[in-house]
Amino acid sequence: MAKSGKKRDHQLAEGQGGQTASKGRPAVWVRILISIAVLWHVFVVFISPLAVQPASILVAGIATSPYVRWYTDSLYLNQGYHFFGPDPPRNHLVRYSVTDQQGAVVAEGSFPDKAAQRPRLFYHRHMMLADQAGNGPPDIPADDWLRFSLRAYARQLLRTYDGERAAIECVVHNPLTPRMSLQGVDPNTPETFETVMVVEESAAALAEPLPIPAPPAPETTAESLPAGNDL
Repeated sequence: MAKSGKKRDHQLAEGQGGQTASKGRPAVWVRILISIAVLWHVFVVFISPLAVQPASILVAGIATSPYVRWYTDSLYLNQGYHFFGPDPPRNHLVRYSVTDQQGAVVAEGSFPDKAAQRPRLFYHRHMMLADQAGNGPPDIPADDWLRFSLRAYARQLLRTYDGERAAIECVVHNPLTPRMSLQGVDPNTPETFETVMVVEESAAALAEPLPIPAPPAPETTAESLPAGNDL
């Protein structure tokens, strides 16, 4: 009788222990939902940068579909960052000089500039201003939008420094070629910088709003009218 009672008590303790352990873990359906949520979030984190051009039509279509945008827009996961390797793009710099009525320089510099723009987020903001200066609407030529952006930057500099004239220059910083890298060429050598556009703006122009570039007029082909026996 004593042995039987001990055995029954041991089985009861095991049953209670197993029941307690099962209560300490989430239900199976809860774990499945959590796993799906984690997989969905990881998928969205990767699909957004993969959709930045150049990208396949399939990937871009998935990333811009309303079934994905409701999540990426609400959590701001579609910032536009991109996987740059193994083909890093060309970087852009904006150099500026502001002069007063006597022609004396009151401000000059460039952006982005790690030494002048701190903290890192402030530097990144200036980097995006330089890199995306020519990224306008698809129906407007890139050069027209770049000129528009540079003029807008020049106007802001004139207002900031109370200048009379601002000269602003857009410079492309080309990456080193593999051969140049093997030769130990300095990535900041002057030969890697290329000026693509220079604009000037005067304080007198601030009285008028800056005109926004318009799309080019569509080409119209005149239809040939029937003549002679074709009438």
